[in-house]
Amino acid sequence: MEITYRQASRTRGSLVYAFPLHEDSLARCGERLHPIPPDLTDPEDLQEARSFQAELIFDRVIDICHEIWPDRPDIQIGLDTNGKHHLLLALIASTKRNDRIIPQGKTLENLINAMVAEGFEQKPRWFTLA
Repeated sequence: MEITYRQASRTRGSLVYAFPLHEDSLARCGERLHPIPPDLTDPEDLQEARSFQAELIFDRVIDICHEIWPDRPDIQIGLDTNGKHHLLLALIASTKRNDRIIPQGKTLENLINAMVAEGFEQKPRWFTLA
């Protein structure tokens, strides 16, 4: 059964169909969107700059997905905690795996191509939330 990401994050064993957002891809995308000046060395300023980069990245990939798949309002950034930690761009949340509710055909192809263009080369897949 399809549920919201918020419900999934509170329901043990829920699944999300998501793009993994790996750290190296996030760093490259962040530098492209808003480079951090090399002379910025203060730890607090660096943390603030990295947080701003992350916010830009998350807003950008969510906006891109909404442009491609406008009928999908609940696209979220989340975290898979089953085993390894993965930062995720969650497209679908569900209580059990159901491949009929994931994007299909051209929509899925366009989502994958858009994410690759942003530097995220891993295809979406199902993740279990702890």
